[in-house]
Amino acid sequence: MDLGFEQDLKKAISALRDLPVAKTAANGTALDALPTRRVTVLCSATMKMNVQKLGELSLTDATFLAAEKDEAGETDENAVHKAPAQLHQSFVIVPSKLRLVTLVAHLKSVFSRRGRTMKVIIFMSCADSVDFHYELFRHPGGSAPPAPLPKEAEQTAKTVSQAAYVTSAASPDVMLHRMHGSLSQPVRTATLRSFSACKSPSVLITTDVSSRGLDIPSVDLVIEYDPAFSFADHIHRVGRTARAGRAGDAVLFLLPGAEEGYVELLKSSTSPTSLSYESVLKNGLVAKLEFPVETSTKPTDGSSYHDKAESMQLHFEQRLLNDAARLDLARNGFRSHIRAYATHVKEERVHFNLTELHLGHAAKSFGLREAPGGIGAGVERKARKGQNQAGRDSTQEQKPPQNIIRMKSRMLMKATADEFNIG
Repeated sequence: MDLGFEQDLKKAISALRDLPVAKTAANGTALDALPTRRVTVLCSATMKMNVQKLGELSLTDATFLAAEKDEAGETDENAVHKAPAQLHQSFVIVPSKLRLVTLVAHLKSVFSRRGRTMKVIIFMSCADSVDFHYELFRHPGGSAPPAPLPKEAEQTAKTVSQAAYVTSAASPDVMLHRMHGSLSQPVRTATLRSFSACKSPSVLITTDVSSRGLDIPSVDLVIEYDPAFSFADHIHRVGRTARAGRAGDAVLFLLPGAEEGYVELLKSSTSPTSLSYESVLKNGLVAKLEFPVETSTKPTDGSSYHDKAESMQLHFEQRLLNDAARLDLARNGFRSHIRAYATHVKEERVHFNLTELHLGHAAKSFGLREAPGGIGAGVERKARKGQNQAGRDSTQEQKPPQNIIRMKSRMLMKATADEFNIG
C-alpha cells in the first residue's frame, strides 16, 4: 500500500469478487464439496494504518484476532524490534565529503579476503541514488553473468554488470546489481534471481524495496549507506543477513553531529561497534588503485591512504565532468537524496535535521564539485515547513484519538513512495 499499489490492489480485489464460483476444476473434477463462500485471511506482523486500509479494501464482515501479549514481555516498540543475536552491527561516522570514497574503501576491504564476503546489500534512500551509484561503480566494459533464460538476460541487461573500483586481487570479478521500485516487476525478479544465484562476489545496490518480503540467501554484509527512515525499517534492513542461524554483519554510515545520537537507538537492539572512517580508508586503500576510465588524475602507488582517497575523489569528479549522462544521474541522485532526507519519522527527525546538512559537502558524496542550483532554497522551505508542522502536531495532540487515526490514515494513503523516487 505504501509503495503506491493501492489502485492495482483495488482492481485485483474487484476482479476476484466479480468472478463466478467454479463448479468444476480444469481437469473436470467436481467441486461440489467446496464451500460456496470464499474466506479471506489477512495476516500481518504489525497492524499499521496501511495494513488496516488493506483490510478495509479486501475483507467483508471481518473479525480481528490478535496474538496474546506476554505480560512479562517488553512492550516498547524499539525493544520488540530486535536484531538477530548472531548479527554483528557496527557504525562509522563519516564526513559527508568523504562518504563516497569511504564506501569504496570498505567494499574493497571486505572483498580483499577470499571467501570472507560473497554477497553484500547496500541500502540507499532513493532510486535516483541507486541508479547513480550503480552507473558509477559498474565497469564500462563489463558484462553480466550468463542468465538461465535468454529473456532474463534481456531483463537484467541494465541492472547487472561487472563492478569496478571495489575489486581486489582476491576478488577480481565482483558482480554489481541494482534494484528499486521504479523498475518493472519482471526486471526486479530477474535481477534478484541473478543476485541470489551468483557464484562470484556480488553487490546489490537497492532501496527499501529489498528490505522485507524477499528471501535472499547467504547475505554476508548489509551496508546502510543512508540510514533507514525509521528504526523498524532499520531492523528489516539488517535482517537481510544473519538468517537461519548464520552469522552476519551490518554497517551503518552516519554523519558527524546530530546523526551520532542515532547510535543510542541502535543500542536498544544490540551493542554496536564503532568503526573509524580513517581505519576503513587505510584498510581499503592499502593496495594500488586501478581506475577503469582514464582521467587527468592518475592512480597513485606508494602514497598514503589520505592521498589515495583524494585521488579517487578527484577521479570521480573529473569522470562526471567528462560524462554528461552520469553527471545528470549524479545531480538527480543528489536532489532526491536531499528530499528523502526530510522524510524520516517524526520521532527520529531530531537526528536528521535537514537544515544542518552542508549541501556542498553532500554534493561531494555524489562526485559533484558544487550543489546543483535551487537546492538551498528548497532546504529553507523544508525548515519552515517543519516548524509549521510542529505547530500542527501540537494541535493534533489535543484532538480526539479517533480523529487523529482517521487523519493519519488519509495522509498515509495519499503519500506515495515515488514522490522523491524513494523505493
